[in-house]
Amino acid sequence: MDFVRSLHLPEDVMKNSSIINIMGNNSLLIENFKAIMEYKNDFVRIKAKDKIISIHGSKLAIEYYNAEEIKIIGKINSIFFEVINS
Repeated sequence: MDFVRSLHLPEDVMKNSSIINIMGNNSLLIENFKAIMEYKNDFVRIKAKDKIISIHGSKLAIEYYNAEEIKIIGKINSIFFEVINS
């Protein structure tokens, strides 16, 4: 039997994928991110495991971040994903 499946853990946890929680259009929480690539009040770029996440808006601010997650607040207008070929 496959060991990973036998643990009955969510797939995103096993693959260390980024998890994105959006609260309305004014708060965004990204779990399992790698780095902050660019940070301006209208644009934030975050490197995840296999993609770059670009957040566009106004009055954007990083409320907090740690080794596991980052929370961005402000008026979020759009979110784009750029897949990185590994």
